[in-house]
Amino acid sequence: MEEQKDIQLVITAGKELPVSQIEKILLLRYDSRIEKRFDTLENKIGELKEMLEEIYQLNLFGGNVSELRNIPYHQAKNEVAEYFLKNDGREIGYEELIENLHLDPASVVEICNELSAEGKIG
Repeated sequence: MEEQKDIQLVITAGKELPVSQIEKILLLRYDSRIEKRFDTLENKIGELKEMLEEIYQLNLFGGNVSELRNIPYHQAKNEVAEYFLKNDGREIGYEELIENLHLDPASVVEICNELSAEGKIG
């Protein structure tokens, strides 16, 4: 017994094409565009990695490159506040906190802004 398939046709520019063929063409075109976007993203990520490696090699902290500690935010905030208390009256920059406490730079900035808003540091 022969199996009959119900084929839907689309007429475009005077030609009849099966819907399934049009779907395949559209999917291939869509996949191609997605692939190009992924390639672009991979290239950008590669560029960012290279930039970070260059920054690391510049050794921005005067030769004292060390691992940053991964500690809870509240602990880091307490350590930053304590550091300011121990060094009261002296101007302390982000770099000093990052280098001496081995904390993530973004967290140090956020913590300092928070402590300043709370009136705990000047």
